[in-house]
Amino acid sequence: MSSRRQYIDSTYLTQYLSGTALSSDYSSADDLISAAEEYIDAWVGHQDKFFRGISGTNGVYTPPDPQDRRAPTLYEVKGRVSQVINPTNFILQQYTQFVFQEDYLAGCWIEIIGGTGAGQTNHVTGSLLDGQVTVSSAWTTAIDATSVYRIYQLGKFPRLQDVYFDSINQPVRYYKMIPDAVRRATAAQCVFMNAKGRDFFDTDGAAMQSEHLGAYSYSRGAKSTSGSLYIAPDAKEALRGITNRMGKIQR
Repeated sequence: MSSRRQYIDSTYLTQYLSGTALSSDYSSADDLISAAEEYIDAWVGHQDKFFRGISGTNGVYTPPDPQDRRAPTLYEVKGRVSQVINPTNFILQQYTQFVFQEDYLAGCWIEIIGGTGAGQTNHVTGSLLDGQVTVSSAWTTAIDATSVYRIYQLGKFPRLQDVYFDSINQPVRYYKMIPDAVRRATAAQCVFMNAKGRDFFDTDGAAMQSEHLGAYSYSRGAKSTSGSLYIAPDAKEALRGITNRMGKIQR
């Protein structure tokens, strides 16, 4: 098992916790990390993610200029499985073969939206130019050539600037990375959520600005904007260096 966005793993969190026990409110370290990642993504606001869809017809995919606001919007790859190689490897539909360079799809999620195995999701750990995709674990229900998929990037990181495109060596390969500031912020948010407990984040009481009972109303704390009350101070500090693609420095 792993967190949904995989900004950090349980080993990284354990080191950051420095011996602090994991709260019983969370079923696992990955459960806590997944929850923290969602708050981090909400806090940073707009980001141009790395993953984009097919640009033009079949052929070598060239990343759009990240400064060009006319570049393709965030996209998904959809199609039908062409061939199953083994429980964790399959081939994309023919029209998406030789479009995406090596490991372009790595770090994305794949969801089976039709045919055999519909409703399952898996994490993409690698992909090849010929359309072969590797996922992190075997499907509960094995997929086949009737399975229809969509592949998408869930998290806001990595961004276009967090990716190394190695065009010197062949085959051409992408190397994706999560910025260290985001990793530290995610760990800090985990520590904060672990200490506060799940009820603090799951109930709306702490987020209410006021409550009305007929003609009577009373104040009940400051209202959160974009979950800002629920972001760890250490996480905010780490994210100050993150610049979004609209050119604004984060709060």
